[in-house]
This record gives sequence, structure tokens and C-alpha cells, in this order.
Amino acid sequence: MEAGVGGQLQGISLDSFLQMVQMEKTTCTLKVVSGKKEGLLYILNGDLIAAETQDLQDMDAACAIISWDDTVIEIDNSCAKTENEINQPLMHVLMEGLKLKDEKSADKQDDDEGRTVPSDTTTTAPEGEEDQEDAEEQEDADKSTEDDSIKEGEEFELHVAPQKKAGLPKVPIILGIVVIAAAAAYFFLSPPGSQSLDQVYQDTIAQVDLTDDTDEQIRLLTAFLNTAGDENEWAQAARLKITELKTMQANAAYIEISSQAEALVEAKEFAKATNLYKKHLKNFPGSPNANEIKATISKLADLAEKTDVAAVKAATASGSVTRIDAYRRYLQHHPQGQQAAEVKKLITAMEGEYFAYTEKQIAKAAMQEEWAECTQQVKKYSEIYPDSPKTQKLKKFLPLFEKNRLEYADYEKALEKAQAAGTEYAQAHRILSDYLQSFPNTHLTSKIEDQIARYKKMDEETKISSRTASLEKLLAQSEGRFESNGDGTFIDKRTGLMWSTLDSKSVLDSCLNYESAATYIKSMNTGGHGDWRLPTPDELKTLFKVKPYFPATPATWFWSSQILRRYEGGWLLDVTVVTADSSPTPKKMVKDSRICGNVRAVRRASR
Repeated sequence: MEAGVGGQLQGISLDSFLQMVQMEKTTCTLKVVSGKKEGLLYILNGDLIAAETQDLQDMDAACAIISWDDTVIEIDNSCAKTENEINQPLMHVLMEGLKLKDEKSADKQDDDEGRTVPSDTTTTAPEGEEDQEDAEEQEDADKSTEDDSIKEGEEFELHVAPQKKAGLPKVPIILGIVVIAAAAAYFFLSPPGSQSLDQVYQDTIAQVDLTDDTDEQIRLLTAFLNTAGDENEWAQAARLKITELKTMQANAAYIEISSQAEALVEAKEFAKATNLYKKHLKNFPGSPNANEIKATISKLADLAEKTDVAAVKAATASGSVTRIDAYRRYLQHHPQGQQAAEVKKLITAMEGEYFAYTEKQIAKAAMQEEWAECTQQVKKYSEIYPDSPKTQKLKKFLPLFEKNRLEYADYEKALEKAQAAGTEYAQAHRILSDYLQSFPNTHLTSKIEDQIARYKKMDEETKISSRTASLEKLLAQSEGRFESNGDGTFIDKRTGLMWSTLDSKSVLDSCLNYESAATYIKSMNTGGHGDWRLPTPDELKTLFKVKPYFPATPATWFWSSQILRRYEGGWLLDVTVVTADSSPTPKKMVKDSRICGNVRAVRRASR
């Protein structure tokens, strides 16, 4: 194939050019020449499907061609082959070719280091070869003259081969017109003394080389394009450079997400791996790896369905009611799957079983006040069996679940405030009492009443403990007569009697008639003793009327055990009482047993 006349490309390697061809989905045949070596690359819709050199075919030939240096490329806008004889992604072929190139470079360097050429020896070519060398030197000189416009350091030249049809090649003519038009426009339109477009381009490339940020490189080149126009060689070079950068960017991103996707596939997270690939295609719509990615996504879909089918079979074999989750997962991931119809039948067959399970789950959640979970169970059942009469039955409970959820949320707020009150138990039970007044019909009534009672008891115990401690301090000032036992009792050393430290008024904050006082005494267990009794009048007098006196308390008088009967249209009881002060008590002080008074319990200390 003869080389056609064409334009030249600078700054783009053969592997980058192949990636651009893939992005554009071009169909063509590339003839690649490197010195005396020639090879053909067959490209169909952007995919490298075949390759050949003088000695190699397909994959081996493709890798060899990519490894060549100083290549010249000719393009034929047709592809004689249609069968994919390589069957490898372009990225894989490029990596193998570049690896081969690196190995050749390393071998050449080793050979150069091991070769020694005497500096004062003149090498004489054998006879018969001198003429051939002279001819080759002349040919090289002629070629140098023809290509004196080519700059040093170019990686390869690109020639477009003539079409097989008659007539002049279209690509060279168009390229020539573009170049001439750009030159003319530059000559006539550039203001005197302004910076040349070539210099602006070179400055832009210099800035691009200073950064490793690909996005910034693309931004710089795009900014150049916005000022350079379209019809000139520098704009074309900038566009090619941008394409190369985007290709490199897409490839780098593809390598990264491929590694992540492989880990996800090993963990059987097929959906997540698929989303990674789809996101890559969205971010890089012209990705050179698009076809490979689409094929991988298809394979992942097959793997996911096989895995979910296995899960369905395992769940069915288990007999657990939660197998329905495996069925739903399969239908969610594979609505048109091969087993979709069969899985739907399995779901229908277990409706009664799943309804009973749902009722149990709702009851369990209700016991724990998890009303949102109750609602969620109903919604889940409704999604699975939307047309079932049982669904309508469950839905009737949704308003109640919501009402209870709101009540419980308010209750938790009230309980939080009550707990924040700390040892102020009276304030705590008032907060909960206020809640009950606001929600008199709440389902939490019994629970809150129990908490109120507990706070009240704690409040009473706190008050009793405080009052006991205060009275014990006063007992300590009795010149040794009264000795506290530290358990709510004390001993009167003068009489040997044991008394309760607090009287009924200090404990109850209320008074008692005689009958209630007797009952109160019998129920006492203060200090761990259950044999408390009403004191006699003399025992009370000894306590309050003999020095050192028992400390004063809010109670002004106390019931004794001495009762008197009288008749006034019926038998009535009078009870002898003793005042709780040091003043002498009248010989006979009695009160009607029906009035409200106080009592202090006593027992013998020896028992």
C-alpha cells in the first residue's frame, strides 16, 4: 500500500491515537511503518479486531506494532475484516504492547552498555555493500529535503491513504485548504506587533506541562480554543491534545473503578459494582472502554440473577416465614427475570402464613411502644398483598398506631422533664400528673399512674429521712437520755422503752382519728419491728413532761391506749390524750375518738 500525501500529527503516541479512534467508533485500516517493519491494524467501529505483520498475526502482531518506535501511519477508511480475531479489550492490548516496548528498551540499553567500539579503528564495509550504502544515504538525504518542515522530536507521522475510488484523495485536499485558509487569515487579520497564534499555542502547552492536574490542563487548552478559532492547525492540535487528555482521564478512572468493582463482585455486591460502571459511563460518555463496560454490566446482571435465584431456593428450603424477603429481593432486582412468575406464585401461596406472622410482629412492637414499627409492618404487608382483604383489615389500625405514637412521644418528653427534676420528686410526679390531665384517655394511663405513685413514695421517703435526721440531731442534745438507733427508732434510757422517731403527723402530713391511729400502729414495721403499740398516758407523760424533755414536733397532742366508754343515745368512746409539751397535764384530759389527732408508737426495747 503506497503512502498517501497527508497532514502530520505532533505530540500524540500511537496508543493514544488508537484510543481516540475507539472513542470516535471509527472503521478503518491502519498501515504502520517503522523503519523496514510494516504492519496492519484492522479497526471496526472503534474496536481493534485484527492485526498482522510480516511474521505475526492478531494479538501478537498488535502488541508488536504498538511497541515500535518512530512510526508512520497511513489510514485507509475501510476495514477488510469483520471477524474479531483478537477478542481482547483495547486497554489490555495497549498495556501488553507498551510492556513489550519497555522490555525492548531495557534489552537495548543492556546491549549498548556491553558493546565496546575502538575509537581509532576505521570500519571498512565489504565490497558490494558500499554502493548500497551510498544509495541509502542518498535516499535519506532526499527524504530529509522533502520533510524539512517536520520538527524534531515528533513521535510519528500520520498519512491518509488515497481512497480506492478514482479521483484525488479528499482528506489531503481538505487539510490543504484548511491550512492555507488559516495562514491567510492569520496574515491579513493579525494586528501588527501582536503575539502570533503559534506562540500563544506554545505558551499554552508550556502551562499545560507545568501542572499534573488533568482538569486544569483541559481548561487551559479549552481557553486557547476559545480565542484561536476553528480553522487553523493550532486549534486542531489543541483539540487532539484535549481528546488525548480526556482519553487518559477516562482510562485512569476506568482502572480505578474496575479495581473497586472487582472487590464488590467478590463480596457478591453486584448492584453496587454495576452502579460504579454506570456512573463511569455517565461521567465519561465517550469512554474508550464503553463497550467493555456495557458487556461487564450485562455479565453482572446475569451473576446477580443467579445469586438471587440461589437465595430464593435456599430460603424456600428453610421454610422460614422470612423467606418472603428473598422472594421480594429477587423481584426487585429482576422484575423480568426468568423465575419472576414462579417467585410470584410462591409469594401468593404463603399469604395466610405471612399474615399471622405480621400480626405477631405488630403485637410485639406494640408491647414495646414501637408504634412506627407497627405502621411499617402494615405497609410492608400492603406492598406485598395490595389487593388482599387482610390488607384492608390491617389498614384500619393505622390511625390508632399514629395516635399512640404521638402520645408516646409526648409522654417521653414529660418523662424526660420528670427525670431532669432529680431528687425533687414532688415536682416529678406533678409533671406526670399534668400529662394525665392533658391526655385523660391515653393508652399510657396505667403506666403513668404507677410512675406517679413511685415518685410520691420516693418523695415521702426523702421527707421522712430529712425529718428523722433533723430530730436525731435534737435527740443528741438530750444529755444522754435519748439514744438514736439509726433506723427510725430511739431508746429512752430512763424508761427502757423504744419509740418511733417520727410520729404519725411527721410521716403522713395528716391527722388520724383513734380507730385509724390504732390501725396505723398495727401496720408499722419501723426498724424492722412489727410489735408496735399505743403508749399509755403515763408513758407519754414520762416522755414529754419529765426533763430532759423530748423535742417539740408539729403534733400538739397524742392518743393513748386508755379508753373510756359513755352513753349518749348509744355507746361512744373517749380516749385519754397527752399534750406534747412540758406544761402539766390536767388530771383527766380526754377527747372523742372520732376527732382527728396524732399517735407515736412505742414498744419494749428488750423484745
